[in-house]
Parts: sequence; C-alpha cells; structure tokens
Amino acid sequence: MEKHSAREGVELLPQDVIIEILLKLKVKSLVRCKSVCKSWLSLISDSQFTKLHFDLSAPTEKLLFISIWGTDLELPSIDYNESLNHDFSCVRFKVPHGIFHPVYYKFGGSCRGFLILECWNHLRLWNPCTGFHKKVCRSPMDSLKDDSYDLLFQGLGYDPLTDDYLVVQLLKNLYSNDRKGAEVFSIRANKWMEIEPINLSLKSCRDNKRPCRVLNNAIHWLGCCLKEEMEVVFILGFDVTKKKFYEIAAPIDVEHSTDEKALSELAGLLSLCVYKESNRSIEIWRMKEYKIESSWAKTSVVSLVLPRRFFNLLCVTKDGDIVGKDEKELIKYNKKGEVKENLSLARLNLSSFHVEIYKESLFSLPCHNE
Repeated sequence: MEKHSAREGVELLPQDVIIEILLKLKVKSLVRCKSVCKSWLSLISDSQFTKLHFDLSAPTEKLLFISIWGTDLELPSIDYNESLNHDFSCVRFKVPHGIFHPVYYKFGGSCRGFLILECWNHLRLWNPCTGFHKKVCRSPMDSLKDDSYDLLFQGLGYDPLTDDYLVVQLLKNLYSNDRKGAEVFSIRANKWMEIEPINLSLKSCRDNKRPCRVLNNAIHWLGCCLKEEMEVVFILGFDVTKKKFYEIAAPIDVEHSTDEKALSELAGLLSLCVYKESNRSIEIWRMKEYKIESSWAKTSVVSLVLPRRFFNLLCVTKDGDIVGKDEKELIKYNKKGEVKENLSLARLNLSSFHVEIYKESLFSLPCHNE
C-alpha cells in the first residue's frame, strides 16, 4: 500500500518538475531510477534527456583500473574528486560476459562515457555505467602491427556534426621514424578509413603511453618527435570533425624535459602537469588560449612534503589536489604538497595495471545493436 501511494505521489508531479529533479542526479542514481516505472525508463533512456544531463550536470570524472594479467573482470573505479577512502567513491563495473577472455587487455581511450577495451588487437567500445558495448571490426592495418609497425597513439572521439564516435589509430614503422600510417573507425559507417598521418618524425616514448584527453572536439596525446636531431616533447591533437592531426608545442621549459608528465583539463583548459624529479615538485601549466602556444602559463608549483619514489602523475581534481600513484598506493596531495589521503592498491586487488580517465554518461551508441 505504501509503495502504491508513493508511486501515485510521483505521478502527480508535473513532467517538467520530474525532469528538473532527475537532471540533478548522478548517473548511478539515474540507472536505478529506470526501474521505478515505465515512464521514467522511457524518459531517462531518451537521447535528448541523456544529452541534456551530460551537458548540464558536470559529469562525474573517474579513474578506471584494469589488471594487465588478471582474471578479475570486475573493474574498480574511483571518483577522484571525492575522498579516496569513502565506500561510495569506489564502484566495481563488471565487464559484460563474452567481451574478453581472461588474458592481457588494456584501455585505449575514452570519450563521453565510452571506453576502448583492447585485447590482442580486438577492440570493443563499452559504457560501464549502462553496459552498452559494441565490437569494432578488425582494422586493415592490424597485420602491420604484428609485422613492422608499432601503435603509437590510440583514442576515441565524438563528432557532434554527424553524431558519430571515431576510433583513431596512428602507427609508426619500427625501422623508420618517417614511415607512418593512420586510420579512423566510424561507428555509424561501421568501417575503417585510412587518413593522412602527421608529418613529424615520431618516436616511441613513455609519454605517448599516457591516457589521452578529449576537449574542444579533439583528442590530445603527449608525444615525442625528433627535431634537429633532438628529442622534443609535444602534444598531438586530432580534430574529430575535420579528421586531421595537428601539433601543439609544449611549454618551452618542458619540451626537452624527461620528467614525468600528464595531460589534464582544468576549468575547460588544456593543461599539463610535470613532476620535477630534481626538486620533488609538481608544475601545472595551462593553455589559456587553445592552440596559441604563447599562451602557456605556469599557474602553480607544488613542492611535495613527503615525496614518493617511482611517483606517477594521474590527474588533478576540481579543487586543485594532485592524484598520483607509486608502487603501492594511490596518493592525493593538496595544494601545499601535503599528503591529503592515500589508498592501498592492494584494497583494489591491483598490482600491475592500466588506468583510464573517463566521464560517466547514460549515452548509448548511434546505430547500437549489441
């Protein structure tokens, strides 16, 4: 009787009030709300509602972890803007049955709630919040990866003009820095297309193994190239709408640095974090005008009070805290360089792993049939 009365109370609310309330909820709560009644299921599943929710609600950004050689297909995720140790900060997502066998697999980028999962050159797009997933057909260039080419950059982007998701790959010949290949996979067209690679002498380095960042309808990676026989750090951009690569120079103080680096997005601006091993400090640079290389500005320098060995940068929170990891823990430093909190990787059942940054969403894929 009480449940019936509660449902009647919900149904008495005007539709616009219901929409306003639901738009304020997080994705996790909205997934549960789909079970309340058929009208809510229809509303929350509507493409206009999912887009409005993503655009207006400041999507929750999380770290998702995947063990390299593990058999555990429940992947832990951490809301790094919340306390690392609160139970509600950690959610485990179960990889849908049949996506992968328990062997080597990793992430290949994320965009609007979807992630690329890769296992021995087999790719899937997966939204962990909704469970939607789609297999990506084998690329014509897959045979090159097994022979003489190395996959340098991989990412996922969204083209708002065509409502299409694109998987992007750039490969380099193992024996020549100048020989490259590039391709994109269109979800709508369900096929790969070869595109023009960037005219740079690219090199394999640890920087281009870091998670990419998507903003301004473009994918961004850290990369290395040879210029005048010197190794230079730069940012590789890919315009998803134009399907074109371009180069963004790193700050002059950083372009020859061998220090640990990570791309970030702070207040909507492309940002670069640098861990200076020499003095145990972290520099944060922001590009105040997109693609204007002279607009790079060092906005803060954080000296770590208790520096860790083998520290790897991961991301920066909305409050300016810095999140990274060493061999045993996730660590969050505040703006004064003090350890704010830490989380044992053993609690997450992690040892050797890949990590991806993603934003939660309710989106499904265009032409979704899986």
